[in-house]
Amino acid sequence: VTEIRAAPVAPPSPFAWLFARPGPSGIAIRTTVTAGDGTFTFADAPAGRYRLTVRHPAMAEHDTAVFELTRGRREVDVELLRNARLRGRVVGAAIGRQAGVAVLVLGGYGTQRTVRADAAGRYVVDGLQPGRYLVRAFPADASRYVDRLLGELFPERAGELARVDGPRPDVELAPGQDAVLDVALDVQPTGGVRGTVAVNGRAAGSARIVLRPLPGEAPGSGGLPLRATCDDRGVFAFADVPAGSYTLSVYGSSRAELHREAIAVAPGGVTQLAIDTEAGGVQGRVVAAGGTRAEELRGSVWILPGATEEPADLYAFRRDHRTHRLRIRDGAFADVELTPGAALAVVDLPGRRRVVQSIAIPARGTVAIELPAGERR
Repeated sequence: VTEIRAAPVAPPSPFAWLFARPGPSGIAIRTTVTAGDGTFTFADAPAGRYRLTVRHPAMAEHDTAVFELTRGRREVDVELLRNARLRGRVVGAAIGRQAGVAVLVLGGYGTQRTVRADAAGRYVVDGLQPGRYLVRAFPADASRYVDRLLGELFPERAGELARVDGPRPDVELAPGQDAVLDVALDVQPTGGVRGTVAVNGRAAGSARIVLRPLPGEAPGSGGLPLRATCDDRGVFAFADVPAGSYTLSVYGSSRAELHREAIAVAPGGVTQLAIDTEAGGVQGRVVAAGGTRAEELRGSVWILPGATEEPADLYAFRRDHRTHRLRIRDGAFADVELTPGAALAVVDLPGRRRVVQSIAIPARGTVAIELPAGERR
């Protein structure tokens, strides 16, 4: 039995049929299991407004209409309908690939199922709830296909949902229906990216590489980034990269961005890169007046390359600008992989006002600096 509660007001989603269950939400307050003849009883239920929610592994889910329960006995009969089946063939030139073919069924108010097609391309999906579905067939070794599809359907910026009508379903299944649908194999054009990274002329072992698709410039990527780590020789590689335009960023051992460039990935090709970037370092300490002990000085020093004035909102500034964050421990901080050149250093200590100071970081070198702690708040 589900007690009816007022649902929160929310903007309608054009994709409600994909993942949202229909009808008002509720809180299950009592459950029971039917007897062999399908009968059930809820004893001593308090008076109120209810709906019955019935679930069965071989039958379609069912929610009754709302009814009033008062004193006495209330008879409620529920007729369950059978689940649906979807079957068909996958058509496409690559059906004989050794890796095989997978079929994705998505929708029906919350269903996401993936099955393998057989060697002849036939697939069967049993036990589907009635509803509307997207059906896609893809090479089984395309491990990120589903993530990318969902990224296209539900972009990170939720406001974009209001500007599209949503995908049209490929099939609508009625209760007990045995539907047949042939599906074309969806093979996205992809390429590869390989390269080496050196920092100050030395192989950047353990450097992290991030590929970010440019909005609308890498169809099939779903807007999702790809990540790789350099080996001890500074070598990295990406496979199965949807063709298009990307921004490639290199992050050093301290997880700060050291390099960024635009690249293009061609279908069936491999983009080769040889990245040699410069970095500089700082080694410093924060000092405070009034006999403050060094072990009391713990916080962060923010390095803002190229900045000329303190941003009004440091955390908002980070979203669009390169920043480096150095931890202050016992009054000391250091990092040898920072963006060289003019920068601002922002001392951020809990309980103290921020201090901003201009510094210069030498390329391929390290500078020693001393920064004051801000006054206590």
